[in-house]
Amino acid sequence: MSWIAPIAAELRAPIVHPRPDGAGDTLALNLNESPLPPSPRAVEAAMATIAGVNRYPPTDGGSLTAALSRHTGLPADRIGLACGSDMLLHLLCMVSLAPGRSAVLPFPSFTRYGLSTRIAGARAIPVEVGPDGANDPERLLAAIAPDTRIVFCCTPNGNTGGSLSRAALAHVARHVPEGVMLVVDEAYAEFDPEADTLAVLAERRGPWAVTRTFSKAYALAGLRIGYLLASDPRVTEVIRAVRPIFEMTSPALAAAEAALADTAHLALLLKTTAEGRTQLDAGLRGLGLAPLPSRANFITTDLGRPAAAILRGMEARGVLVRGVMDPGWANFLRITVGLPAQNARALAALRDTLNG
Repeated sequence: MSWIAPIAAELRAPIVHPRPDGAGDTLALNLNESPLPPSPRAVEAAMATIAGVNRYPPTDGGSLTAALSRHTGLPADRIGLACGSDMLLHLLCMVSLAPGRSAVLPFPSFTRYGLSTRIAGARAIPVEVGPDGANDPERLLAAIAPDTRIVFCCTPNGNTGGSLSRAALAHVARHVPEGVMLVVDEAYAEFDPEADTLAVLAERRGPWAVTRTFSKAYALAGLRIGYLLASDPRVTEVIRAVRPIFEMTSPALAAAEAALADTAHLALLLKTTAEGRTQLDAGLRGLGLAPLPSRANFITTDLGRPAAAILRGMEARGVLVRGVMDPGWANFLRITVGLPAQNARALAALRDTLNG
């Protein structure tokens, strides 16, 4: 008899390409990280906490929760924090799913939805995104089963970058049953300023949660801080009940609050990303490719051939990008938006690999 639970025995750790060690000249455009460093104010705020890290951080997020309440307009008791939105998505699965239940989730998208559904012992019902890379509202709704307890949406969608319109999201919000948790993953929300998710979800009668992160637009990926916005305090209560008690660090909390306040730095990063996305889009089209429309900090394109060999060729040329290996998507490649010279280098590596 093994000490390993049957579900755990079936799982394998997610494959994440190793980071460049700094000794070479490898360019990492594979993890959708910010090409710019965080706000200097965020760095200063994090450093100011270091002398006091002999003490545990506040379990409720302290003044960051109050700042997020002002930022979003939601009361503090409907805001939750954790070590990245990845953890919040996992916790939502832990409190909603169990054997005999199911979750509806888009693909290709963030792998966390399916992985945590399996960890909870529940059944994943994958729904392919539309041809524009956005979640398909009608197919998501049609996939809901009697045992479904979570429906995941992601906008802009991870791995493809497509964004749901206000009308499309409102359609999902109206028709997901009241006894089902609707989760909207907005890891890339800041890159899509036209989204009005909270106003749309305010009309929903059933439970909902929006997950966001400081990893992307706020350039704090290494500090691991994310937040959840909920339909009612009961959602955040159950999340806090299962979350590790002192999960967030004091430097992360302080940096996130300072980054949230530095709107000028956020504007700079968003402008840099938008310009770089346009550069990559034009460059890919110049290579005869047809990239998907993206409102995130990456571009995904169909290569017309298996991406695996292209990934290896680009890596040999010192550029790391990522493939989209979901069924039916093996020909797609995803490039994180970098600085202008980095984008040009990635395009050159792709061109040389395709020609080679």
